[in-house]
Amino acid sequence: LVRKKWRGAHLRPIITGCLAECGAKDQSCVTQCQVCIEQNACESLMSNCTMCLRETHDAMRDLFSADNNVQDSGGDPLVHEAIRQDLHGAKLKAIEGKRRLRKARNQVLTAQRQVEWAVEERRDAADALRKGEKTLEKQENNAKGWKTSSSGRIRDMQRYLDKMKRQEERTKRQIAILERKMKEKHDKAREAKERAKAGARKQETLAMQRLMERLQAKLRVQEKAVRKEEARLEKEQNEAKWFRRGLRQEVHTVAASVKAQIQTLHEARKAEQISEKELIEAKDTYRKVAEASHEISEFVHGLETSLSKNPMPDFLPESVKRAMGEPPL
Repeated sequence: LVRKKWRGAHLRPIITGCLAECGAKDQSCVTQCQVCIEQNACESLMSNCTMCLRETHDAMRDLFSADNNVQDSGGDPLVHEAIRQDLHGAKLKAIEGKRRLRKARNQVLTAQRQVEWAVEERRDAADALRKGEKTLEKQENNAKGWKTSSSGRIRDMQRYLDKMKRQEERTKRQIAILERKMKEKHDKAREAKERAKAGARKQETLAMQRLMERLQAKLRVQEKAVRKEEARLEKEQNEAKWFRRGLRQEVHTVAASVKAQIQTLHEARKAEQISEKELIEAKDTYRKVAEASHEISEFVHGLETSLSKNPMPDFLPESVKRAMGEPPL
């Protein structure tokens, strides 16, 4: 019974005042004392309060010796509360760390997708550039081939025209020679000494006239053929000039497109390098955040362990603990 009473008195909370010992007039102090008695079901209240009175006497002596300085060791409840407060703050930090970890993970995934997109863009730009260069080469070859063939046709036509003009000039010379001979024959036929041969001269003149007619007809045909060939040559030259201008424009257009594709490829490569750099930075940030999150999680685990080792005293009487099924001390 004595052991039981001593344990009940020992498990009570720290007494901050006793009405009988210190003569406190503060109602809150009196109420605290009464609450302490009722909570702990003090069985020594009516028989022996020596232990409580002795502790109160010692507390008052320490209070007077401390003057106006506040002294309170706090005991197990204060240690428990300090750990609980630290644990609460650590859990909040752990939640914030997990949020940052998710954010860092999302940034890594976003950067990875950006790198993949940049690589795809660079590959598409490179493919487009290769196709453009092939198209440009094809256009240039076509332009060179057509220029060569067109120049050959025009050169052949010019040679043929020159030949026709030479034939025309030869016919004109023949006509001029024949006209001079006919004039000479005509002048000689007028002379008296030539009258005896007038008949023969007349036949020669008629033959020359027929030859002149044939030469003049030939000249007309040649002149017509020359004019036709000149028109044909002029048309070929105009068409060649127009077509050459069109081919040159097409080549310039394709060349400008290739130049733009080269610029696009440079930009795609630069974007790929920037994306790779951002991915590396995102991974570094993720590793740092992951390490910090792991450290705070370990810290929380340690605080939880410390909290379990420093529980809050309940100050329940043995009879109440037995009724609740707890093992006796």
